[in-house]
Amino acid sequence: MPAEGRDTAAPTASGPATDRVNALEQINARLQRMRDANDTDPLKLEQALADLERTSGMKTIGGVDIGRLRDNLVVVAQMQRLTQEMEPLRKKGSALSEAERSQLAAKTRELQTLATRLSVGTATPRQAPSETRSRP
Repeated sequence: MPAEGRDTAAPTASGPATDRVNALEQINARLQRMRDANDTDPLKLEQALADLERTSGMKTIGGVDIGRLRDNLVVVAQMQRLTQEMEPLRKKGSALSEAERSQLAAKTRELQTLATRLSVGTATPRQAPSETRSRP
């Protein structure tokens, strides 16, 4: 028989660990909604990944360097903005003024510079399993 006044119910999870799990579930749900809606906004994704990195406390998740991926998403957003700015100039074709040609050339150079900032290696190298040698 349990002692009087003592709580015999199993302890429930609460506190920072539960808060962290709930936050991670919310981030996962947000990422799922983005995927389901085909939302490819790189800045929204970067923010979700920043929240994931901060909440999980991990810099690498699923073999992916989250910081590098986030940096790439910021660069992609800048490249998208530049491309949108360049589109009206491109549509003018040969009717561009000298100032517009110069502006288009400058934006093209900036786009090329941004492309060099993209980090190709966002996946972290997997550790090779230890070699085991059998003796003859």
